[in-house]
Amino acid sequence: MGEAILRGDGTVEYLKTYRLSAAQTRRAYLLKQLAQGGWSLERTAEHLKTTQDELIVRLRNAGFGYQLKEHVLKAAEARLARR
Repeated sequence: MGEAILRGDGTVEYLKTYRLSAAQTRRAYLLKQLAQGGWSLERTAEHLKTTQDELIVRLRNAGFGYQLKEHVLKAAEARLARR
């Protein structure tokens, strides 16, 4: 990931690259998968070959728990704990 500033003739004037951490890469991957699934947890879980409950916990672990309604998160955690 990075940015570049090019001169009028197309040569590079400035180039800066950034290295993403493993956690940032996982978060970006989850967001991409959700977007491709139309932000549907069910479709995204199916595409990732996991359960919806596992996806919900994965989202929480990635730092997106605040995006989920509390009762949805608690129910998913409870169902997984009963396994």
